[in-house]
Amino acid sequence: MVSISRRALAALDRLEEGRAAVAAAHDVDALVGALTGLERDFTELTDTAAVREKSASTAPCRALVYHDSRRSATARLGPDVLEALRPLRLLMDSAGWLTSRLADVVRTETRAVYERLAAEGAVDLAALWFACLPVLHGTARATAGELQEEFAATWQRILAIPPNTRRVTVRSADIEAAVREEFTGSGGWTAARYLSPDIMIAADGAEAVARGDFTLVLGELHLAANTLGASLFTHQHPDADELLRLTDRDHPGPRLLPLIPKEHRARLSARVRHTLIRPRDYQVALTDFTADPARPRAVRSADAVVEERDGDLVVRLPDDARFPVADVFSHVLTTLSMDLFRLLPPEGHTPRVTVDRLVVARETWRLPASEAGFADDKDEARRFVRARRWRARLGLPRYVFVVSPAESRPFYVDFDSPVYVTILAKALRRLARRDPGGTVTFTEMLPSPEQTWLHDDEGRRYTSELRFVAFDTETMPTGHR
Repeated sequence: MVSISRRALAALDRLEEGRAAVAAAHDVDALVGALTGLERDFTELTDTAAVREKSASTAPCRALVYHDSRRSATARLGPDVLEALRPLRLLMDSAGWLTSRLADVVRTETRAVYERLAAEGAVDLAALWFACLPVLHGTARATAGELQEEFAATWQRILAIPPNTRRVTVRSADIEAAVREEFTGSGGWTAARYLSPDIMIAADGAEAVARGDFTLVLGELHLAANTLGASLFTHQHPDADELLRLTDRDHPGPRLLPLIPKEHRARLSARVRHTLIRPRDYQVALTDFTADPARPRAVRSADAVVEERDGDLVVRLPDDARFPVADVFSHVLTTLSMDLFRLLPPEGHTPRVTVDRLVVARETWRLPASEAGFADDKDEARRFVRARRWRARLGLPRYVFVVSPAESRPFYVDFDSPVYVTILAKALRRLARRDPGGTVTFTEMLPSPEQTWLHDDEGRRYTSELRFVAFDTETMPTGHR
């Protein structure tokens, strides 16, 4: 046993020395040499490739080490930006309808599973979890899709979008009453109280923003997640303890969190895993490879009891702490709901929608890949010309982002660039081989490159997002008892 332990520690020492050599490299040659050495050592020790294949996980082509950095710069935004963000309140209130409805369905289905198990005796959490897997990965997934369709159809009705239009502008004051009436309910589980918008600013520069000459653009609105709790943000935050203090303000009592693996195909990697976990929080192990046996409040699911209390199902832990059953399913529910926010149905063309000064939906086209005839042209020059004519006929902007079912990630296209047109053509051909009837989604790039407001001292422009976290203070948790 001692020799096995020594060999394992020696292997770890070898890898850590390789990582230290990468960190210490001060020029390109030294960096390449250190990376090559680390990859070679890893392959020899594990008999595993040092770089993931493209389809291997949610973090494709990731190497053993990667570089994250925090820019040494400070940007100040004034009250005009804050005022322009006001329509977000309506969007976030409507998003609460999605999570609450999804949680209602899961609670109903879970209740049926519990009653079936309880008819034979006491129910432990491990038994309930495994019995509910068809609910989480079947009924709940189908419900999430149905709710997304209903949500978009309701918003389309509220916005009263006329046909064949490319720009729609509405005042938040004109739609507020309808939003309040149509979208009731919020929360659903503890993590669902978080909403994380990604906001971009379209402006000529910081001076333009300061004088109020800007437009805000909603990139994404992530549901049921504190995106700033991801490891890439917490590890580089200048005061990580501040993030934990804010978590204490959001959750004065303990939370029940499922222990999840370090990485998983279901959108989980070491870089984005949630790290704002406090010693007071409980973690429940649902599978055999996730628990830290040294953590004081790590609980095995077989040691937790599911029971009814005041009409609701709760999980009772060995120390008699109780939490809503839905909190055990929080990671699955967040995965299902995180990207449900879609304001308009996926039609062939949807316009850019602006509420006050906030663009809440960018102009989008959904087109059959088979209609892009230029993709099969073997001559690069002729293919480029045909692609530009195709773009002009459809009214697509010069800069777009493209989503294809055959690609693992969205990608950027500049129709004035032969290189990018070639990349697009290859993606269209791949989709045609996989699905002859496949559809590709084109979304306008907004802000466009000339509207990226963040400059350095040499005038170079950079893309940027304003990321922040909203917390629903009106939804009180049933939480720890």
